[in-house]
Amino acid sequence: MASRQDVVTVMQAKLAAAGKTGATKKECEELMDITLASLEEVVMGEGEGTGTVRTVIGTFKRRDVAARTARNPRTGEPVEVDAKSLLAFKAAAPKVEAPVAKPAKKAAAKPAAKAAPVKAGKKVLKKK
Repeated sequence: MASRQDVVTVMQAKLAAAGKTGATKKECEELMDITLASLEEVVMGEGEGTGTVRTVIGTFKRRDVAARTARNPRTGEPVEVDAKSLLAFKAAAPKVEAPVAKPAKKAAAKPAAKAAPVKAGKKVLKKK
């Protein structure tokens, strides 16, 4: 499983390849934090155009959870839980390349015919 540091390292390499040399790992990590915070703000915000953001990796969506009654696991007493909104993520379907045509199967080899008769004058060795 890849870690956050793996993503930061790849981001730094991609920035360097794009000509943005000098980007440190700390700057790349801050950029990633800003990007994720911006996504959350847009999805969870109250304004217009909020609720769902589709990206290449998947869809970020706001999920509203209704108020409910839960139980305290220690005492068993009922506890009221307020309604809340959660940030949900659904991964995009993996891109599948067109299947490569498989070569046609060769016909199975036919079983060998009976041994040819031995010509006269040759000795035949028998297995013991």
